[in-house]
Order: sequence, then structure tokens, then C-alpha cells
Amino acid sequence: MKLKPLQKNKTKYTIYLTAIALILLFVYALPRSGVETAEDVELAQAMCLERREVLPEKTFTSDGCSMWPDAKIQSCCVEHDMEYWCGGDESLRKEVDRKFGECAGEQYSYIPGWMVSLGVKVGGIGFLPTPWRWGYGDSYFK
Repeated sequence: MKLKPLQKNKTKYTIYLTAIALILLFVYALPRSGVETAEDVELAQAMCLERREVLPEKTFTSDGCSMWPDAKIQSCCVEHDMEYWCGGDESLRKEVDRKFGECAGEQYSYIPGWMVSLGVKVGGIGFLPTPWRWGYGDSYFK
């Protein structure tokens, strides 16, 4: 049986969505490995209290650079995690991602900062229930 063009596109779309859903479920189940120090927790709390009057429900955690194989930008990632843990409005998220891209770009001469921050922009979308989403310090199901 030969598939019509519309059916082929629908089949591809279904496969892509299923693959994305499985990847998200797998990644969501991964524990965040704690690279944060007590100093990092205090710094994250102080920064967040300046931004908003109440701390997020969950304690600050950082996995360093989520799924990034090289620890060369670890300090950039932990600082970025502090911002993501606290959350805020969308314009703040864009600024935080821009700063992260600059920081990462300073560490790598062969990877432009915008390329690194692109992965963060896509993976850190606040409406996805991932453990590294924008505002991950607060419960997803509020």
C-alpha cells in the first residue's frame, strides 16, 4: 500500500513528536547531580530575594552544564542555573540566556556564544516540565 503525501507528513510528524516525548521523559527522569556548593546556595538565595520577595519552593540545585560534555564553562552554567532556579518574566530569561552565551563564548574560541545559548533557549522553555526549565525552583504544577 502506497502512502499519500499527506499521510507521509502525518507519519513523520507523529514519529518526531513521539521521539521528542520519549527523550523528554527520559531526561526528566534523570537525577540532577549536585555540583552546587553551600556558597552557591547562599548566593542563589540572596540573588533571588533581590528579584522577588519569596524564595522558590525547592532548594537551589545545579547539575552544572546539563548534558554538556565539557566542564570548561561550569562556572557559567552554575550562575545560569541560579537565574533559572529563581525564574522571572520572559524578558529577564532572554537577558540571562544572552549573558550565558557571552560567558560561554569567552571560554570557547571555536564555539560562538549564541550557539551555546541557543540550546539553553530551546531546552529551558518554562512550559516544559523539565528539571532545568525557567523557574525550576517552583513547582511545575502550581
